[in-house]
Amino acid sequence: MNIIHLKDVLTEIKKGDPFSVSFVTLDQSRNTGGDIMQLDDVIISFQDHRAVDLGFQAPEEAKTNFKKSPGHYEHATRNVLLKNGMRRKFHLRLLLTFNGKKVFY
Repeated sequence: MNIIHLKDVLTEIKKGDPFSVSFVTLDQSRNTGGDIMQLDDVIISFQDHRAVDLGFQAPEEAKTNFKKSPGHYEHATRNVLLKNGMRRKFHLRLLLTFNGKKVFY
């Protein structure tokens, strides 16, 4: 299996091209997690304007209007857009693979 550094993963994600990731789930507030989640053919959420052009369904609208920033950079999280228009958040430090390559920190 090939290896990719986390900084290279972040660079690839920012390009806005579809990618695949696998990561370990974790929810500290509910004390759950430990499952391995595989997401194929997703894009980073801030590329919503390109979603339909890439064959994704139109992103679902946010259910609430938060006034507080999600703090993705300080919490080391990212939101991705799935093909069906749903969003999913993951922690960068819990990444296992990116496009079939093992993530190295």
